[in-house]
Amino acid sequence: MFKTPVVFICYNRPLVTKKTFSQIRKLKPKKLFLIMDGPKMKNNSDLINCQKVKKIISQINWDCDVYKNFSKINLGLKKRVVSGLNWVFSKVDRAIILEDDCYAGQNFFYFCETLLNYYKSNKKVSVITGNNFEENIINSSSYYFSKYSHIWGWATWKRTWKLYSDNNVSISRFFKSEAFKKFCPIDDEKKYWIKMFEQIKKGYQESWAYYFLLNIWKHNGLTVTPNYNLVENLGINNELSTHKIDKHLRISLTKKKLKKQLIHPKNIFINSDIDKLVFYKIYYKNLHFRLKSKLKKIINWFKLEYNFVL
Repeated sequence: MFKTPVVFICYNRPLVTKKTFSQIRKLKPKKLFLIMDGPKMKNNSDLINCQKVKKIISQINWDCDVYKNFSKINLGLKKRVVSGLNWVFSKVDRAIILEDDCYAGQNFFYFCETLLNYYKSNKKVSVITGNNFEENIINSSSYYFSKYSHIWGWATWKRTWKLYSDNNVSISRFFKSEAFKKFCPIDDEKKYWIKMFEQIKKGYQESWAYYFLLNIWKHNGLTVTPNYNLVENLGINNELSTHKIDKHLRISLTKKKLKKQLIHPKNIFINSDIDKLVFYKIYYKNLHFRLKSKLKKIINWFKLEYNFVL
């Protein structure tokens, strides 16, 4: 019986839900928290898909304490995740968290459980992620410390989640601090996170994870990152996708084995060399991809509207 509480966040995607929830059924956690958003108003297909998802996640055939937090109305991603996790951490002091498109290998759960116990009293460590976007690293330990709290399969403690705030005034103040310069010494990084903030403030993007990350930085927190990728995002660039984005973001489960007997680093510090590679490979590159896609849409609209050939 797996003792660490597992949280599963879902909505209206029965195809991915069926696949990702199957991994939780294999694990058979003792405590399972189910968070679900409600269907959009006057959207029959949304209603049908939500009903299908409910049927999938009700298939619990093991001894399990099940906690359900289902919204009757559509709250949207940010509000649903934040309100759901507030509820979870009002009941438990730690949890492993998966969204419906995150397909976790079984190693992921044991990796998280081990490190939730190992670092439970160490406030330097804020998050444990199952994601690794740069597997070609040389490391004598089983994992390293990053400033990036990747949330495609992750785990944390109540003490970390309590830091969450989406106060824009506080974030604006943080950008002017020495702490921000410490976490983002490269100009491209500073510009990227500030630009993202402007996008979110203007309503162009909706993100709880952005605020979560910056609040961790404000409190000098680090993220445990495995040497190998332990969670695959099924919502990116494949037959189960709901959207297509830059292909470089597709990550698959590692074919290497992460031993259960973990080798812990002797010291806790950011591996800035790997983080720099990750920034340019993931964040910076994806920003340019989004800008390029947006420009392409504008050009296509212009051509259709004015029957103009470039």
